Amino acid sequence: MSVQKVKTAAVLGSGVMGSGIAALLAGAGVRTYLLDIVPGNLAKGGDRNAIANANLKAALKARPAPFYSADDAKRITTGNFDDDLDKLADCDWVIEVVVENLEIKQALLAKVSKQVNDTAIVSTNTSGIDVDAIVEGLPAGFRSRWLGTHFFNPARYMKLLEIIPGVDTDPAVTQRVAELGRDMLGKGIVFAKNTPNFIGNRIGAYGMMYTVNRMLEDGLTIAQVDAILGKPLGRPKTAVFKTADMVGIDTLVHVAKNIYPAIPDDPQREAYRVPGFIEKMVEAGRLGNKAQGGFYTKKGGDRFVLDYKTGEYEPLDRPSFASIDAAKDVEDTAQRIKKIMTEGADEGAAFAWNVTAATLHYSAGMIPEISDNLVEIDRGMRWGYNWELGPFETWDAIGVAESVERMEKDGFGVPACVKKMLASGAKTFYEQRDDGLYYYDLVDGGYKLVDRDPKRISIPDIKRRSDGVVDSNDGATLLDAGDGVLLVEFHSKMNAVDANLVTMLDTAVEKAETEGWKGVVIGNHADAFSAGANLFLVFVHAQKKNWGELGEMITGFQNVNMRLKYSKVPVVAAVGGMALGGGCEIPMHCDRVVLAGEAYVGLVEVGVGLIPAAGGVKEMVCKFQAGIPRDVVVPPLNLVQKAFENIATAKVSTSGKEAIENGHLLPWQTRVVLNRDHIIQYAKQEVIGLHIAGYEPPERRKIKLAGGSAFAALVLGVDGFHRSGFATEYDVAIGQKLAKALTGGDIPENTLVDEQYVLDLEREAFLSLCGEEKTQARIETMLKTNRPLRN
Repeated sequence: MSVQKVKTAAVLGSGVMGSGIAALLAGAGVRTYLLDIVPGNLAKGGDRNAIANANLKAALKARPAPFYSADDAKRITTGNFDDDLDKLADCDWVIEVVVENLEIKQALLAKVSKQVNDTAIVSTNTSGIDVDAIVEGLPAGFRSRWLGTHFFNPARYMKLLEIIPGVDTDPAVTQRVAELGRDMLGKGIVFAKNTPNFIGNRIGAYGMMYTVNRMLEDGLTIAQVDAILGKPLGRPKTAVFKTADMVGIDTLVHVAKNIYPAIPDDPQREAYRVPGFIEKMVEAGRLGNKAQGGFYTKKGGDRFVLDYKTGEYEPLDRPSFASIDAAKDVEDTAQRIKKIMTEGADEGAAFAWNVTAATLHYSAGMIPEISDNLVEIDRGMRWGYNWELGPFETWDAIGVAESVERMEKDGFGVPACVKKMLASGAKTFYEQRDDGLYYYDLVDGGYKLVDRDPKRISIPDIKRRSDGVVDSNDGATLLDAGDGVLLVEFHSKMNAVDANLVTMLDTAVEKAETEGWKGVVIGNHADAFSAGANLFLVFVHAQKKNWGELGEMITGFQNVNMRLKYSKVPVVAAVGGMALGGGCEIPMHCDRVVLAGEAYVGLVEVGVGLIPAAGGVKEMVCKFQAGIPRDVVVPPLNLVQKAFENIATAKVSTSGKEAIENGHLLPWQTRVVLNRDHIIQYAKQEVIGLHIAGYEPPERRKIKLAGGSAFAALVLGVDGFHRSGFATEYDVAIGQKLAKALTGGDIPENTLVDEQYVLDLEREAFLSLCGEEKTQARIETMLKTNRPLRN
């Protein structure tokens, strides 16, 4: 069966999950029907699509946004199950997302089977119901195209997509859905067996319930548990109970109660029993964030945490454990976990060990019941629960032989498959070899190669090649990406721009131009493409009044960005995650940009009392003038007003698509790819394509500055905000300098200048603002919070 693009899909069920999946499909360019039931007791002439319409409207208002762009909603057509099931005949993929009730699903799918065409894929988003039971008795041809596709909520943001083939599912259908999920929707695919709660929720729910019961046994508080089982152990900062509040405590109880009767032979079944205090919370409506109170709550501006012994809320303190605090500065997750587990000697380390050991034991014991290999379990927990390391990766980090000895001593026991692995001489679950990463097969024995995503260029793999590294310094590495393309990888803290990064960018272009390379890609695998300029260096220079050194630093960054823009070879940025401030200015100067669906792009310097100074102001002016013919007269203010608003409000896109809509990047120079893992590969293809087409650098053109009238109008607007109490006097001063850089200040309207003229205005404004005590104070505050600069 050939893999074809899905052009039309339908989502059956428009609740939070259904509308989220519909938004994801629409964001991928798929025309989507969103259907739901007809409202009960509908008045004559009433809206029969009211439920689907209301849920689509709610999705457009929801935060975080289910849509990459509000315009994506135009691809969604609402309807209902009574009037519109005939539309399924046009669909390539139908996804059922109705209530978790077997009889309701069976009745709906019986109708669906009579409407879909003979090639349509039909799947269920059930989180735990037997996939085969839903279509029992339906035609064999329909069952061959039927399977489970379990998206995690929220569908846009959670990487995991569990695929659960039924007993009759055509393997070609399974493969097609996997490729659609990965390539079209940007998901990480995990193949699960048709067992209760599949993989992610089977391990995740066990871990959650074991943690709660262990907390009660050890007498720890909710806040203490969250202090232990969050970032220090490579888990989300929301840890256990804050995550439960986000998901919904009623949902947690529902999952636990559903799985308990479904696993009569699970030796750890009793761990899924819901403690009485949580039952009482649900009865009292304490369901988490959606009910304004759960394990945590807010009163006024203060946070409170539940005392499960009394059932009352008490002020939230910040628990501290010496073992956890000692490991916080260890950046490598594996080393940090090992330090806590092997060196910690307090109750925090003991609790971390007990919960981890239980989870490791349970995960290994689930093979081959829920999966035949450990890779799927690790991926399920990393992609579905945002763990930095999966259970078996964690086990390797601690040390398998050492931890097995301790687990047996502490009474956890060790699954026979793990003992057998150690007896074979294997020491780790994973083993890195020259030709790739291998995992130990706990079913058949021996190591097997971990499957690779063919569209992902792996930077660690390039570095392992003897000829992979072309040049390197403390902040960046220049790599041979193959096919005559160079790749610049940033690796400073938060990929902040400093002299090392600037030097490597310059080196990359120099080598590409003089040594016959086809072009340059700028990209990395980090959470942030670049969080901006190194503000610590800016702060130090400003404190010491080293204006000459600071000016040279700015000029160097400006010069390298201009070199990127006018290089003799194509330069393409692959941007995923944050690209803020100086990290935004780099891709703004590239020939092409490949953006991940989750790309957060913006010029945010005003947050610390500065304005962009590496060409960001200049490029905003250029981009808002792009496409306007020279002989067309545009009112001066119209040329800069939107750019001014974006910079003055530190506007950051909430998606790759929005970065284009905001004007930071031009649509004809930018491609959005939903799978973050693929952006470097697509950027490389852009370089090769431009090279084959006979690349010529862009022509240097003068910029039309709006001049005095626009400058006055912008300053007047900022002053109005000040008079209304929405801006401080210092905000006005920053706004005035930004307005001058954008318009040229008091010069004739539509004055033509070269780019250096605006760069000089940027640098002048930046340096003058750095000399202000209020700017230095803002920078110092940002540095102390250790957070990236964003709005």
